[in-house]
Amino acid sequence: MCSPNIGKPQSNQPTLSLKGIVVMEVFFLVLIMTGLIVALILVCIREIKLTPEQRARRTLRRLKARGSHNYGSNSPAMICPHCQTKGTVRTEWITQKKGISGGKATSAILTGGLSLLATGLSRKEDHIEAHCNNCGMTWVI
Repeated sequence: MCSPNIGKPQSNQPTLSLKGIVVMEVFFLVLIMTGLIVALILVCIREIKLTPEQRARRTLRRLKARGSHNYGSNSPAMICPHCQTKGTVRTEWITQKKGISGGKATSAILTGGLSLLATGLSRKEDHIEAHCNNCGMTWVI
């Protein structure tokens, strides 16, 4: 006698449809966005609770931190293009974002955008940043 289940899958596990996958992805994106919004609200609440004295101290601390950057070592042979003084220019190597990387854009298309989470789209290039201590001008070489 023939069994009525011939040619039918024997698995009792449910299959996940494309619609179910999309619903799960949307759910996780909404969950992540909700977490980001809650974190932003908490930061804003903490900022509102600061007294004017605490805000002033915080601002002063941030300004001091920005001004303490020494721009690397002194380069005695360099001449500032702005004020034409020699020996006051400091230089250091920096990594700077530059445009869109073609290889990263191609891999993003091939992977459906998943590679963007790990690598980003911009390419990075090494440059020399120079700063004149005399006139305060900063430029990239």
